[in-house]
Amino acid sequence: MEARGLDVTPGLIAKFEKLGDKASIALLNRILTDEVGHVERGSYWFKFVCQQQNLEPEAQYRHLLAQYYEGGKPKGPFNREMRIIAGFSNAELDWLETQSL
Repeated sequence: MEARGLDVTPGLIAKFEKLGDKASIALLNRILTDEVGHVERGSYWFKFVCQQQNLEPEAQYRHLLAQYYEGGKPKGPFNREMRIIAGFSNAELDWLETQSL
């Protein structure tokens, strides 16, 4: 669930915009940009390893999340736009959203 920063950071930025805190906005935008890159690299390598092991990445993602996620259900809402930029598929996001209901 590394990508959670993609979900929550835009809301934090909006709160600091209301306060006019430009320094915090700049820092959070930098964090968000870095987070997209981190998640994109993780998505890339996850898919790479799945391909090496002849596993279907989306099915393996669901399996691993169900096996290791300790928080019960994933917590939405999910920032689809940022997660897609970072390498998530629409199918993965659709599944996450149905699990978080």
